[in-house]
Amino acid sequence: MRFQLRLCRATGLALNLALVFVVGCSAPPVTPAPPLEVTRVVQVTRLVQAPPLEVTRIVQAPPVEVTRLVQVAPVVEVTRLVPGQAVEVTRLVQVTRLVQVAPLVEVTRLVVIQSPAIETPPPPAPTAAPAPTAAPAIPAPPVATPTGPTAVPAGSDALLVWYDFEGAFLTSRSIADRSGNGNDAQVSGSVGVAAGLASDQALSLSGNGYIQAQSNPVAGRSTFSFSLWFKTDHPEDNYKLASAAWWNGGPASGWILATHIPEFWSEDTRSLYLPDLVNADNHFSAGEWIHEVVTYDGNRIKEYTNGQLVNDWPATGAAVGQGRPMVVGGWPSYSAYNFQGSIDQFQVFSRALAAYEVQALYTQR
Repeated sequence: MRFQLRLCRATGLALNLALVFVVGCSAPPVTPAPPLEVTRVVQVTRLVQAPPLEVTRIVQAPPVEVTRLVQVAPVVEVTRLVPGQAVEVTRLVQVTRLVQVAPLVEVTRLVVIQSPAIETPPPPAPTAAPAPTAAPAIPAPPVATPTGPTAVPAGSDALLVWYDFEGAFLTSRSIADRSGNGNDAQVSGSVGVAAGLASDQALSLSGNGYIQAQSNPVAGRSTFSFSLWFKTDHPEDNYKLASAAWWNGGPASGWILATHIPEFWSEDTRSLYLPDLVNADNHFSAGEWIHEVVTYDGNRIKEYTNGQLVNDWPATGAAVGQGRPMVVGGWPSYSAYNFQGSIDQFQVFSRALAAYEVQALYTQR
């Protein structure tokens, strides 16, 4: 019994030592991590790294629909665009097309770029077989090109009427319209011929005659121009250089060119000038050829003398009234104002001539 007890005690001691050894050699317990608190969820759909983009040329953007356009910065041409780096701008280019936009957008910058494209030159065209040699043609005689006042004038794309007063119009009693629009004029009363700007003919008037077209070429128009050369010994008189108007002490319709202020009225008999008209004197020289141009662009009436802008008046924007058929050299309703002197190169245009075109007409003499 004592042996067994000792054995049991020994066995228990061994077990206790084994337990102590196991407990002493094991790792300490792991403390669980606290729960993760999520403050914002971000959804990433695609993450890519853009390679450097080399821009070689500006291309036209496809049409877009815009309902509201708030500030647009200049379109720029970019030579190289690299992520994370500054953009180098070489020059500003102009927007070529701007169309309507559907969504409401605020545009601060518009850049149109295109990656480099390899352009393959077209294959060379096949060499055509040589044509049989033909007999040399007999050259046509050269055609003389008119110079000076008889040449095609500046702004001829909009030319409505052109009287150069060449030819035997004293015999035919008809002035040909060189614009090709058929606005020929008929001689009325006593007129003559004088030396023109470059030894050609001019219309000579003594106050007892004029020429008259069949209609008013600018009736109903809100853009037009008149150009003519004139010479008189008395430019201080209120001569009517040309007219296509009726007047009744205030109400009127049509237009008048004069050595004083030109006048214009709409079909409702009101003047095209806005109130508070200020007129600068032209200081026409007596006995010298003077170039006079009057333009109307729908907003302003401008008067040029010898190529220089003298008056620039604000206008109502209305179209010119029907008035009466056009007359050059007077105003039949009031013959006391008929012109006395010479007129040459009378022209009417359908638009307002630019200042450089007026200057070209003046220097073309």
